[in-house]
Amino acid sequence: METTHFSPENNPLLFPVEVDVTLRDVLNNAFELLGREPVILEMIREDLDAWGLRKKRMRLADAAWTRNLTLPLGLDGVEPGGSAPEVVLGTGRPRMPERAVYLCIMLRGYLNSLTDREACERIRDSITVQCFFRTHGLGSLPARSTMHENVQAVSDRTRQHIFLRHLVMVGEEGLDDFSSVTLDSTAVKANSCWPTDSGLVKDILHRAYRNSQSLRQYGVPNLMPWCSRRSVVYNLAG
Repeated sequence: METTHFSPENNPLLFPVEVDVTLRDVLNNAFELLGREPVILEMIREDLDAWGLRKKRMRLADAAWTRNLTLPLGLDGVEPGGSAPEVVLGTGRPRMPERAVYLCIMLRGYLNSLTDREACERIRDSITVQCFFRTHGLGSLPARSTMHENVQAVSDRTRQHIFLRHLVMVGEEGLDDFSSVTLDSTAVKANSCWPTDSGLVKDILHRAYRNSQSLRQYGVPNLMPWCSRRSVVYNLAG
């Protein structure tokens, strides 16, 4: 009778299935968007390349500063005052795949962080996250600093594109028509003399928009006009 030995190499997860939780649905929808918009991975790849070039320029600048601490003896074959060589990316240590960086962006959006203690513990303990890394061929879960550094390398332009494409997908699937907005608030304490948050939030939004229409006199463009036909405000204390 043959015996199967389970090890991290041949079977990292005994039951490689995602747990039926909200996070699974979030990540499934996120990867569904990748199937519709493969340009997202190209944009992330360009951002990682630009980030790698910046880091390489910094390393070369540090090396040049160290060399300049001592006078050259003319034995290294380098003429002083020569032009700096063009910086290009070479072959080095493998970096995080673009899909893994995209997955980390989704995790940070869902957990609001990749670095605080609670978020790190949830990611490390999540069978769903481990399954997504394995089933999509992303290898093992990266270290916290690695995930944070790669996500920070993604430009605001790419983040905005991902956000807008998510909104388009929501509209196409009929999940929301964006004709109304829900404002959720929590009360500090019940039965207090302070005004309720439900009224304050709506008034603050109206005041912010009115004041934003005077920004032009300070050299800043006014906020674009917008409206919502219906606003619903919930007070969790009620």
